[in-house]
Amino acid sequence: MRWILVLLLVRLAWAAPVPGQPAPDFALADLHGNRVSLSQFRGRVVLVNFWACWCDTWKEEVRRLKRLVAEHPELDPVILFVSVDTRGRSQVEPLLAREGLFFPVLMDATSRVSRAWGVTTVPTLFVVDPEGVVRYLHQGYPGNPLLASELAACRSGEPVPLTAEVLDDFLLPAEAEILRRLNAERARRGLVPLLLDPTMTEVGREYVQRMLETNQRGHFGPESPDARLRSRGLRFHKLGENLSQAPSPAEAMLAMLQSPSHKDNLLHPGYRHVGVAALRAGGGYLFCLLFGQEQR
Repeated sequence: MRWILVLLLVRLAWAAPVPGQPAPDFALADLHGNRVSLSQFRGRVVLVNFWACWCDTWKEEVRRLKRLVAEHPELDPVILFVSVDTRGRSQVEPLLAREGLFFPVLMDATSRVSRAWGVTTVPTLFVVDPEGVVRYLHQGYPGNPLLASELAACRSGEPVPLTAEVLDDFLLPAEAEILRRLNAERARRGLVPLLLDPTMTEVGREYVQRMLETNQRGHFGPESPDARLRSRGLRFHKLGENLSQAPSPAEAMLAMLQSPSHKDNLLHPGYRHVGVAALRAGGGYLFCLLFGQEQR
């Protein structure tokens, strides 16, 4: 199972490789004209980040990645920044000169590689393990605590530990409050707490963002959450979904508990995983909760 620091997401149009499958190899020129391929780094953990200079979040990504490498030298990842800017080097190089980058910036001006990788949003970041397999995928930057945990997991082969630091960095305050209230209600009724799943949370955020952009409420559009989660490599034999608009987490949870269909999901004894998304909408929030029981 995997896992926005909510940054501006800019939509393009195609479906990312499923985590657990081999990463498509590529060879692209860097800013100096040197050919760099993914396969030449086999045996190391690689971060492949698709970005564009017209999406302002790239500067913050660079700063966070610098801090990540400085604070966790033991992780030693290869970082490949793949630019989808259509004007190529002349568009990118002046901006990057001020940032003092220490990792390769590769040019994909024709979007040949981004299409092969199914990139639909910039930034999109893939974590590739030493065997060349995609292990984690994030649309938007996930935050350094979570990313550091994923890099360590790729090196050790162990699952990502969901520490308090990871959760605090990953969840927005409204999302954390919803999760706390949800598990408190489940505990009051003798049910096991739900485990936060970052991928389900990211999918929920994507749906909420789509609804806010299209001004549609109350449904998930033509693509079901289950199909979206399958595209991230997750399988569930039971999946529940809740949507609520409310001024606060407390009122959202109260409204969900008063709705029979929502209450069934919140208090379903078989569910083990939850994704919690909250984005500001008008004077309050639009909340999306996805619940899942993993397929065995």
